[in-house]
Amino acid sequence: MSSRLVLALLIVPLMLAGSCSPPTTKKSTTPRPAFDISVLRNALDAKNLTVTSSETATQGVFSGVAGYQPLSVAGRPLEVYWFPMLRDAVNAASAVRKDGRALTVQGAQVPVRWRGDPHFFRRDRVLALYLSTPATITPTDREILGVLTQQMGPQFAGAATK
Repeated sequence: MSSRLVLALLIVPLMLAGSCSPPTTKKSTTPRPAFDISVLRNALDAKNLTVTSSETATQGVFSGVAGYQPLSVAGRPLEVYWFPMLRDAVNAASAVRKDGRALTVQGAQVPVRWRGDPHFFRRDRVLALYLSTPATITPTDREILGVLTQQMGPQFAGAATK
């Protein structure tokens, strides 16, 4: 058998195998949360509540997040965090004291002074912290809290909403 024929018999199957394999796609190392921040933004927009990205907060209060987005909703702060794994979001939520005014860090409760009354929500791997008007709930606060409750479920920690 000639060397050309042997070479052709080796190369042609390799070329065919390469052309039949599916294209490779780069997979994200952090899967997207089942609940996406765009769903929340769309729901707030649907209520004619102005949502803008906020540049005032440089880092969030939770560590180990896969992403963090500070927003302003009708002039009020809303921080949205998403975590790489569900257990990370559950652990972060369990670190928040029921009244929302302290976080457990390395076994110690650390008081937090918010610029408003805190309201914490969690859905899947996403946590949201909304800061309402201090000492009173305004009609705008009620509307924002209503959207958060509708989209993320009941508040798990923070100030009373009544």
